[in-house]
Amino acid sequence: MKKNDVINAVKRLERAGSEYSRATQKLYEAAREVATFIENQVPVGVKLPRGYYVKRIYSNISSEKFLCRDMVGENGLETCYIDGIGGYLHGDFRCCIPRQNRTAILKFAEDIANGLLDEIAEWLEARTAKTNDSIKIFEGVKKK
Repeated sequence: MKKNDVINAVKRLERAGSEYSRATQKLYEAAREVATFIENQVPVGVKLPRGYYVKRIYSNISSEKFLCRDMVGENGLETCYIDGIGGYLHGDFRCCIPRQNRTAILKFAEDIANGLLDEIAEWLEARTAKTNDSIKIFEGVKKK
């Protein structure tokens, strides 16, 4: 390989790496924004469609919600944080939140494209209807 070929290959690799880093950062930020939106709409700790759930993590200062999904990984079943921070929550050394997982983020994007938000909306509507039915039962007992 000639010297110019090596220099051109290095430049190409540098350009590709830079573009990949920018695209990955945008992907992670977009996933974090959508995950936060979902977290603000649904209750904590219940199973959502397609295996997602919102988990509340407590630190020594406060708490935060994270959208999670259990996926099979290299070490068996693992909890993937769609909006993980990859560090200590509020600086609490006893509370380390894993970083975002590329495989989980790509699956999340695929699920969003294939109707996950509509499924969550339908799930919430059904849950609300059931709650309203239960309220009517209790209101009927109060009137007696």
